Formats: sequence, structure tokens, C-alpha cells
Amino acid sequence: KKDVPPETSYTTFGYISILCPCSSSLAGFGEEPPQLQEQQKGEVKMQFGYARVSTKEQSYERQVHALEAYGCEEIFSETGSGAKDDRPELKRMLDKLREGDTVVVTSLDRLGRRMLPLLELLARLKEKNIDFIALDNNINTSTPLGQAIMGICAAFAEMERLLIKERVQSGLDKAKR
Repeated sequence: KKDVPPETSYTTFGYISILCPCSSSLAGFGEEPPQLQEQQKGEVKMQFGYARVSTKEQSYERQVHALEAYGCEEIFSETGSGAKDDRPELKRMLDKLREGDTVVVTSLDRLGRRMLPLLELLARLKEKNIDFIALDNNINTSTPLGQAIMGICAAFAEMERLLIKERVQSGLDKAKR
């Protein structure tokens, strides 16, 4: 059993699993996070953590600590902008993932800052039957609620893409006049 630091507790409310920073009042009411689970073919599911900070002056220690407390077996961490596509540690983690694994981050923005690429990444994970958990955002795509939340996010991202397309077309039309 992994120790959860005193300022952090893990609890489960129905389908939603939450890692609650600074809320020790919930300690003892939840369950341990899921550890390794057996798949049908005897393969072991793994939980991979990803921690990212934007600058060298920042520390991802809190993120790594939360991911360890949640039960991630392997954690990939790096420094770099979430808006950039060139993130070698993220790529290394994605290359290791297998069907049934789970990607865990402390916050959705650690995985990416731009909505469309982030949703594309999450769609690729879903296609490969890989779950995604964002601890601070209470998102867990292995649950019906988590899938619904991601569906809503995808709808807003699609709407934003269409609005951008309309604005570009409007600008082109004005430039032709």
C-alpha cells in the first residue's frame, strides 16, 4: 500500500475518482487507487503518469508526488511548453502504451495547452482502448461521466474550429472587396 501524503487524500464518489490536495478531511472515506489489474490475456495493465512544467524555474515535484500517490508505476516528466508539439518525454510515454493502460496527469493542461491537439490526442488514446485520468479536473474516461465530459469538450472544440473557419472566410471575403 502506497502512503498518501498528509496534505493529499484519495477518495471515490460513485464513478469519479478524486485525488484531493489539501483536503485531509476526506481521508479514510475512499478506496485505494486501482493498482495493476489483470487483462483477459494475462497482460498487466499499467498506469503511466505524465508531469510537465513550462520553465526550468518551476518544479514538477508536486505533480510527481500526486502521481506516485495515485499509483502510477512509471512517470514521465519534462520541461517545456504545453503548446509545443515537440515533447520527447510525452512521445516516449505514448510509445510505451498498450491497450488497457491508463495515462494519468494531475491537470488536463499538463498534457496540452491547445484544445484541438489535446482532444485529438485523447481520441487516439480512446481508439487504442487507453484510459485517461486528470486528477485535479476529476476526469476519468473509464467512466460514463468522464466519457460524457470529454464528449462535451470535443463538441466545444469542434464548434471553435468551425467559428475560426467562418472568421477566416469572412476575412478573405472582405479582402477580396
